[in-house]
Amino acid sequence: MTKRKLDAPKKPGLSPKKSKQGPDSVNIKQQIGDTEKKLTKNEILSNKRPTTTTDMQGKKFKSFQKVSNGKKKSNNLMEKPADWNEFKKKKKEVRLKRKQSKNLFEIIIKAKQIGETLRKKTLSKKKKKEVRLKRKQSKNLFEIIIKAKQIGETLRKKTLSGGKAERDRLVNELHKLLGGQGNYVKFVLTHDMARIVQYMLKFGNQNIREDIAKEIIPSTVLMLQSKYGRYCIKRLFKYGNAKTRSEAIKAMYGNAVKLTSHVVSAQIFEYIYSTWTQPIEKVHLIQEFFGDLYKQSKEDNVKHLQDVYKNSPSMKAAALGAVKANLSRVLNKDLLDSRLIQSVLYQYITECNENDRNDLISQLASHAVILCNSKDGSRTVMECIWHGTNKDRKVIMKALKEHVVDLCKHEFGHTVLIAIFDGIDDTVLVNKMIISEILKHTLDISKDEWGRKVILWLVVPAHTTHFHPTFTNELECGRQKSSSKKTPEARRKEILEYSTNILLTSVATETRTWFSSGSISVVALAILKTGNGEVLTEALGKVARLIVENDWRIKEEEEEILAIEHAGLHMTLKKLVQNDKQAIENNKPTFSKALVNLLQEDVIKTWIKMNRGCFLLIAILENGSEDIVNKLKESLMNHLKLIKKEKTAGSKIILKKLV
Repeated sequence: MTKRKLDAPKKPGLSPKKSKQGPDSVNIKQQIGDTEKKLTKNEILSNKRPTTTTDMQGKKFKSFQKVSNGKKKSNNLMEKPADWNEFKKKKKEVRLKRKQSKNLFEIIIKAKQIGETLRKKTLSKKKKKEVRLKRKQSKNLFEIIIKAKQIGETLRKKTLSGGKAERDRLVNELHKLLGGQGNYVKFVLTHDMARIVQYMLKFGNQNIREDIAKEIIPSTVLMLQSKYGRYCIKRLFKYGNAKTRSEAIKAMYGNAVKLTSHVVSAQIFEYIYSTWTQPIEKVHLIQEFFGDLYKQSKEDNVKHLQDVYKNSPSMKAAALGAVKANLSRVLNKDLLDSRLIQSVLYQYITECNENDRNDLISQLASHAVILCNSKDGSRTVMECIWHGTNKDRKVIMKALKEHVVDLCKHEFGHTVLIAIFDGIDDTVLVNKMIISEILKHTLDISKDEWGRKVILWLVVPAHTTHFHPTFTNELECGRQKSSSKKTPEARRKEILEYSTNILLTSVATETRTWFSSGSISVVALAILKTGNGEVLTEALGKVARLIVENDWRIKEEEEEILAIEHAGLHMTLKKLVQNDKQAIENNKPTFSKALVNLLQEDVIKTWIKMNRGCFLLIAILENGSEDIVNKLKESLMNHLKLIKKEKTAGSKIILKKLV
């Protein structure tokens, strides 16, 4: 049903408008309406018009309909065909004739037939190989490449029957075959010939390397972005001379941002930057991140981002904007494992405004492990810890958790862990995610030079004996910039409570390992000094039992010496005894008591004959409690004749104290 429009209400006082249509027009409308009423129900549903229409004079005429392309078609064609298959066949023939009327029809048909043949699985491997071979033979340099690959197969062998002379002959033959025509650039970009060029750079003499370098150095940037060419550049830096390397690095000038943000070139470019570049060349490459101005013109005085706008502060916004844009290209691809990028990041994060720094920290937090590979990278993570929110710090610790042991042993990674201990107030979370992992592998970590620093910070943080003042000052400055509210003393005390007992237990159970060398025993000494209670008593007793063993020896540079005579271990034991004075004041167990109670006559005789053994006894006499000193004197008096016979400096001092 069609919806009727409601008549508009008549306004009072106004007569309806008269129609301008005459009587003839009214009659015509009526005739048309009568004709439309004669449509059958089926014709209305199928949306067809009658095949014939009557005009006003009663004549019949054939009706037409417009189709989508604008042409008129008779309604007779709209009828359903009797045979659909015949209809489709005719339709296909019409399309084929239309295509045949176009150009290149026969070529397209033939190409499709060939493609269909190649596509079939029934095509044998032999025929496929023949097709590929014909395609390669149609290209230039085919015969040269085949011959070069045959020579390369012989050249790559570890040993040749003719020795070095035969290898030199093969390299010279290859150079005559491939060189002098400017084809090396083409060869290094292909997977098979790139290997041949690498063999030539490895086994060739200096003249051949220089000839190859002259051809490929102008295309250094292109080769670094090539999947295969980048390895030829790596070989060129490894086997080339200083001049060749310098020229190759200069060829990269202006493309540092491009190469560090390219997935293929980033790894080799980092290898070149960290291994072969000179300090001034590193400065020049870093400058390119400061803006387009430094891509071609370099300044030796601009070593830091702040040097760009040092004399003209108006350039600061432009320089920071350029660095931000260039770093975004790298961050979007997660190519942060680069010392160059990490240096730029550290310079930027210390100079940018607070909003940009917060955005950068949120991006870098999950990549903390990668950034710990370099000095500037680890400093960047430390800045993230100091300036980041609690959420950012949690993300950083979560990223580091699985790599804690490796970071403890890393030259730069261990500083990040110390910054976490020193700068984060939530010590419960720090203990759960970081400290607990360290305490599971304490002994393994203590064997490493940098790992010992981490354990020492847990027990004696910021101690001047173990930590350089420059490092502690840097931590203090960072802590002042951070949002930490706890005092350093309160934070350090909480961390010590978490770790002391576990460390003392480790010393008690693995005493021989903890005292296997002077460097590890220094850590054990720090742990024993900070301990207390029954756990400390047990640990001191285990150490004393180990020392009084006459056959206890330590291996030092393929030589075994008595532990009591070991210089480093002797200093550790001496300092442990000297700590007894303070232990007595604090009512703690003393090492001298544990040791004197276990001293037997044969041990005393052995120690009296050794100078360092005598000095350990002197330390007990000077620092032990009164009852322990008297007990030791009684034992020594039994060996007075032996002491008088010895002429060492230690025996003479003991004699004076006894007499």
